[in-house]
Amino acid sequence: MALIYFPTKYVAEYFGAERTRFWAILFSLIINGFITQAIGSFIDHKLITFVVMLGIGGLLFQYILSAASYKQGFFISLLSQVAILVCFLVSAGTYSVEPSSIFS
Repeated sequence: MALIYFPTKYVAEYFGAERTRFWAILFSLIINGFITQAIGSFIDHKLITFVVMLGIGGLLFQYILSAASYKQGFFISLLSQVAILVCFLVSAGTYSVEPSSIFS
């Protein structure tokens, strides 16, 4: 969770978002996750879901974090989506099973 929270917080502060407290960032990330899952249930392709969530996430972060413009919300959304992807890949690599251990 920290791998997602802190990059989103720092980018939101950098782009001048007014609400960068813990609960505002956490609430926006949770809502972003729910919307991502809802869109993912309608669209099977992960890349299309990622692109759609960049646009929707820009509006979401602009509204919840009170970013001055959509462009700022879009960059916050882009970084949070990339952070979520990196966290997913790190956790997937941590719990992966080597094929040699299966056949031993």
